[in-house]
Amino acid sequence: MVLTTWHISAKLLADWGIVMPRMIGDGLSRREREILDILHRKEQATAADVQSELPNAPSNSAVRALLAVLEKKGHVTHKEH
Repeated sequence: MVLTTWHISAKLLADWGIVMPRMIGDGLSRREREILDILHRKEQATAADVQSELPNAPSNSAVRALLAVLEKKGHVTHKEH
């Protein structure tokens, strides 16, 4: 079985500096910001890890879809182990 972990992209970290701002900018939903907060805090996480940290968590497939959207926007990357 392949384990996929998600990370905040190096570009986004460079844009943020050391501390992640509360508001990342226009174009991100509340859920997307929550997911980025979780990834910033944990440094890397699986979709299940993210799901377990979200308030009123959506399904695992919904979390994976949101992670894919964030990757398309350039905010996160993933690695398969």
